[in-house]
Amino acid sequence: MSAVVSAAIAAASAISAVPVMTVSAADNNYYEALAMSLYMYDANACGKGITDGPLKWRGDCHTYDAQASVGELDGSLKSAVDPDGDGKVDVSGGFHDAGDHIKFNLTIGFGISSLAMSDYLNPGVYEKAGCKDHLIYELKWGADYLMKTTFLDNSGNVAAIAHVVANGVEDHAIWSAPEVQTYARPIYWLTANKNNSAVCCEMAAGLAGTAYVVKESDPDYSAKCLKYAKALLEFGQKHVGNEGGGLSDYYGTEAQYQDEEALAQAWLWINDAGSKPTRVPKNKDYGNSQYDGWVYCWNKVWQGYSAMMYKATDDQTFADELKVELQSQGDLKVGTYNADGWGASRYNCAKQMDALALAKGDPDAEYAKAAKYQMDHILGDNSLGYSFLLGYGTKWPVHIHHRAANPGTDANGASSNPSAKYTAYGLLVGGDDKSGYQDQTDKYQYTEGALDYNGCFAIACAGIANLYGGDASAMDALAKSASEINESFKFGNDENNTTNTETATVTTTTTSVTSSSVTTTVTTTEAPLITITLMPELIVQEVISYPSKTVYTTGEELDLSGVSVKARYETRWFEAEGSRAGTMYSDSKIYENITLYPENAIIRKDKSTWLYGNKFSTLEPGDYTVEYTSDASTSKGERIRFNSFRFPITLKADSGIPQYSDVITVKDKETGELINNATLTFSTHIVYEIDGREVFTGPVYRYNTADANPVIYNYAKYKDAKSHSISDIFAKADGYTFVEVMEDIRDGGTPNVTYLDVLMVKGNADIKGDTNLDGQVDMADAVLIMQSLANPNKYGVNGTDEKHITQQGIDNGDADGNGLTNNDAQAIQKLLLGLIKSLTTT
Repeated sequence: MSAVVSAAIAAASAISAVPVMTVSAADNNYYEALAMSLYMYDANACGKGITDGPLKWRGDCHTYDAQASVGELDGSLKSAVDPDGDGKVDVSGGFHDAGDHIKFNLTIGFGISSLAMSDYLNPGVYEKAGCKDHLIYELKWGADYLMKTTFLDNSGNVAAIAHVVANGVEDHAIWSAPEVQTYARPIYWLTANKNNSAVCCEMAAGLAGTAYVVKESDPDYSAKCLKYAKALLEFGQKHVGNEGGGLSDYYGTEAQYQDEEALAQAWLWINDAGSKPTRVPKNKDYGNSQYDGWVYCWNKVWQGYSAMMYKATDDQTFADELKVELQSQGDLKVGTYNADGWGASRYNCAKQMDALALAKGDPDAEYAKAAKYQMDHILGDNSLGYSFLLGYGTKWPVHIHHRAANPGTDANGASSNPSAKYTAYGLLVGGDDKSGYQDQTDKYQYTEGALDYNGCFAIACAGIANLYGGDASAMDALAKSASEINESFKFGNDENNTTNTETATVTTTTTSVTSSSVTTTVTTTEAPLITITLMPELIVQEVISYPSKTVYTTGEELDLSGVSVKARYETRWFEAEGSRAGTMYSDSKIYENITLYPENAIIRKDKSTWLYGNKFSTLEPGDYTVEYTSDASTSKGERIRFNSFRFPITLKADSGIPQYSDVITVKDKETGELINNATLTFSTHIVYEIDGREVFTGPVYRYNTADANPVIYNYAKYKDAKSHSISDIFAKADGYTFVEVMEDIRDGGTPNVTYLDVLMVKGNADIKGDTNLDGQVDMADAVLIMQSLANPNKYGVNGTDEKHITQQGIDNGDADGNGLTNNDAQAIQKLLLGLIKSLTTT
């Protein structure tokens, strides 16, 4: 998302969050954390060559990108892009950007440039951590894609760039693993007439950074990267533009591209492939007032440029600038975690980069200690005990916003907030900020990761590891035991990932297995043998008791409690270089009160009619069969794997509205008529108190009013919670525009029932709050208000930006009648969060 939108939503998300206090920092294994972080890129890999790769749970995906439609492109360019004229072009490979599956060359370029920078600023640290070949593997995966999607003409000049693959709106509407997806993935092009200079220069920086890292190990590949980097830089400088096609609201760049240009020039100079950059900063000015105070990130790389130039030149001017910028961003000190906004951890890591550059290799420097304190907080030394680098330590967030690791099984994806199916080792999530932290799948500002997050983490962690070290063998040991990691995969010439066979001699193995451990006794002879043992899995053998509730009333939620099973641990093993394989079994044990997840159940009426269990409350009366084939959890939180089982249920008609219900009617504000072609969405917010601590949960629900209007949402299963509320109520319908939500008091005498009217109007009327005149009120309207006030020359009534505010937009946005102010932007955010019912009640 753009920086402005990120800041606005992060501010709005501060409501009802768990405060996170800082605690004293302790030493961590920084080599392990650095090596682990590289697996994030494997988790987000796209294309062929993923199956049997570094991660067992990932496989080849979106391979049909190799036959993508050329789409709309000037005919004069098609000979360079599509020489055989079949209308197809190969844009397979690369990295998914975040927890979704779009590919942005902007963030791929930033990601690999940052990885390369982490190596350049800290020479030898990846060798010390035992993962240099893994670093090169990821850099080449990204660089291969950037070069593949850059089409050169016969003169070696850039003809066109396929800079975005997949439509963001369509992609975000699908929650499933990338391996099973088949949706259309269009290409968005950059050309001389429609260029984005920031994207070109970011790609050039990534390629030149890769060239630097591999120049000794693979000089031919390094030279190829430099060829493309020079062509891209020249293309961005010659055809200056800020084309946003494909970037949309996700990574909206600004017209200023000189920071990316300077970074690319610095990389080329360091590679002896270009002139020394001329920009030298002074007091937040890199020339022509080109700096806006923003931290190092995907769209603002001035501070990365200064850190590199300080390393390359030892010019104190760059150090002075980094100090000024860091202090203006809150500075770093021991005892205080400095992070705020959407994806706060990556911003904190960017600030660590500045502090580490200023520490200049001295582990006793105050800035080094301050950076270490920040890193320790991220790695788990905080009051929650969470490591925000997934897989590091003993506890990390599990309700993550990542479709590959947490694919979900229903039409709403992971909105029901399940635990992730896989641990995405090395993925840095947004983590906590000043507002706290919420471990919820749909709170992506806290629980999602992205290429730029891990790029910033690599720079910070490499610097900390260079100063404070760690145990380089720990990641190899973890790879051998983690079910998600293919520890036998070799990255290039990396001998750290091979099994030492010199002393492995086995003839007889006797094994005993308990419910939580595997004990192996080995008698040795001289015959070499390598036995690989996988992690034990708890497998259900028999269902002893089925869910106790079998008769329901319409509108109720599915209740799968009361299940008991007999299960045992099963541990598979095989010989790496032999022919034997087998399974070891523990004794069977009874497990009571198993937790099954409704969203993983299938409700069948007949062979052709079915839906997922979290839609159960929408069903009509009748007899149904419940099938369950997914994982569940024991009372101790252990994952337990089911084979299929089924049982019958009966659904009876309800004579009235049950207690603990919200009755939501979507209607025309002017006529009162029901609107039965609308999609209604809202979020729930449930608070429990467990062991004196508040725990939050909150699924997002989506209904179609063609099925029912009003929609009855029953929350009886949450009636004993400390509190329950709904927010983010929104409706969408062809020919209508959402206006507001009003609470209505009606008779009927049903206790604990709330009536809400979702009001819409026909057409794109002049609507309060609709500042951008798109016919609806959403976060974009709040952002435009703040932009127009902060930068009137660009976004005001007479602003230069094509999406500047209009006088009608000002009239719409002035909710309180006191002129357009930030209070109006805050009112829109409150409306969207359900804190107010109308913009007229601010």
